[in-house]
Amino acid sequence: MKQPRYSAKWYRERLNRLEKQLNSADYQYFDELRGCLSFAGLNYDETRLNQILFGMLQDLIDANQQEISAVNLFGKQPKQMADEILITLPPIKWFERFKLYFLVAGITWIIQFFRENPVKGTITLNLLQYLLLAFFFNLFVVIIFKLIKNQFYQPKSSHWINIVLLGLLFATLGSSFYLLGNLKFLQLNVTLPFMISLGLTIMIMISLIAIAET
Repeated sequence: MKQPRYSAKWYRERLNRLEKQLNSADYQYFDELRGCLSFAGLNYDETRLNQILFGMLQDLIDANQQEISAVNLFGKQPKQMADEILITLPPIKWFERFKLYFLVAGITWIIQFFRENPVKGTITLNLLQYLLLAFFFNLFVVIIFKLIKNQFYQPKSSHWINIVLLGLLFATLGSSFYLLGNLKFLQLNVTLPFMISLGLTIMIMISLIAIAET
């Protein structure tokens, strides 16, 4: 009988709950496996990844009753197991990828909108500025995911390099947000009544919440 497919959130909640039933060694193993797969979510279907993890966790809990550990069930290397799983998965669909990009873009747009101080009845939006914010912040998110994912595959002695790179990246991120938020050249402005701008912002917020819940 085919297993029903639920949302990514449904699987996440149950993974968090069931993981607590594992002993210390198996919890550490499964947590590392889950980490390796979770940061592949930009390239693969998150729901499918969580569905696979959920099935593996159920198998592990059942195996524990026979005193079989995660190492005995899945092998000694959780990173290798994660790679073997990813090889079997198709890449994420473009619509799902677009939703992830829109989620990041929408957050930056909302922040920038309220930085405009729209209190005079109308607001002038620089469309080019908003497009650049969306592009660069999505680029930063992709880089951050790659750096964090590399943490799982590098020796611990090299982790400090990624930590330094992440620190520099966040500093660049903050500087870029300030510079792009105060962009004064290459203007592509449109002036809208405040209520229309606010309505569009609310619609974006509702869309972001809906995407986050899926």
